[in-house]
Amino acid sequence: MIDTAAAYGNEREVGAAIAASGLPRSDIFVQTKLWVSDYGFDAALHAFEVSTRKLGLDVVDLYMLHQPLPQDFDATAAAYRRTLNGLRVVDEITGKS
Repeated sequence: MIDTAAAYGNEREVGAAIAASGLPRSDIFVQTKLWVSDYGFDAALHAFEVSTRKLGLDVVDLYMLHQPLPQDFDATAAAYRRTLNGLRVVDEITGKS
């Protein structure tokens, strides 16, 4: 498993290491995290696209909120909804459920 996050500032390097490893993508589990400044429905989608582009991947195996933001529950809930919607779209594309 490879654990990274937008806040770590290393997604580009992690993506380069994955590409250089020569391992089949199916052998690598990649998770990354959405940072609190990108919480919100549209911001979360944009942040996901940035993360996957930096990682050089079409999808990640686990995309999660980095931490709750209790002082802005609405933005946290919107980001959560976006990640759930994104997973449903990926499931439809890949045929997984």
